[in-house]
Amino acid sequence: MNRKYVKEAIGCMMISVVIVLLLLGMVAVFEYLEIHVPGSREMWIGLIGAVLGGAFTLIGVLITLYHQKESNEENRRLEYMPILGFEAIMSETDPELILTITEEGVITSGFFCLKQKICSQIEIKTINHNCVFDFQIEGCAVNGKKIASGSAFYPAKRRLTDKEATSIVFDYDINTNVFCLLRISYKDVFGASYYQDLPFTYAETIYDGEDRVRQIVELRDVKAPTLQKDAKDLEEAVKDYLDYKVFCEASSYIS
Repeated sequence: MNRKYVKEAIGCMMISVVIVLLLLGMVAVFEYLEIHVPGSREMWIGLIGAVLGGAFTLIGVLITLYHQKESNEENRRLEYMPILGFEAIMSETDPELILTITEEGVITSGFFCLKQKICSQIEIKTINHNCVFDFQIEGCAVNGKKIASGSAFYPAKRRLTDKEATSIVFDYDINTNVFCLLRISYKDVFGASYYQDLPFTYAETIYDGEDRVRQIVELRDVKAPTLQKDAKDLEEAVKDYLDYKVFCEASSYIS
């Protein structure tokens, strides 16, 4: 039996046991006081059997009702679950969020890199027209290692409708190709919490004919949303996207 129905089953059985004990107690008291009880022993045995049979029937009905309720709630959740879409674009417009890797960790404030770099923005929007609530960057891993949040890591929460999009610039001064994983958390209209991991490779190079550095961002396959209660650790999640050992060997320079 499913563990979630144990309380209901135990409750029905306890009520049945109490009723049976009361019936037996009544019979015992009547016999002790030599009071004639209408009906035969077979009738009382049949009555007790009917009580037990009714209890098992009630358990089955309750389990069916709870299962149907859970099934309806799950179908509703899936219907309104937002799915995020991602696209790497070159843009001179200001992004809404800049994530910068510094010596103290990842931060969300300050270092506006568009003046010094040709930035590749990551545009994020909902692709199934379901509204996103409390959207925020939850964490970051580079080459299989989780980057600690710096003292200036304060990603604001925001809402996304099917007509809106937000953009992120990832900034890390490095000329070697690295693998990054951003964890994005959000909620649906009913308050269910999800996350999606955004995998991408990042590198910087001198742009031909320019003095500025150019960011190279290549998005990898993005998996479906996952409920927060089933969340993996970021370093564990990296294993779903790449050869973990290879990238761990290259991550020694990440502080």
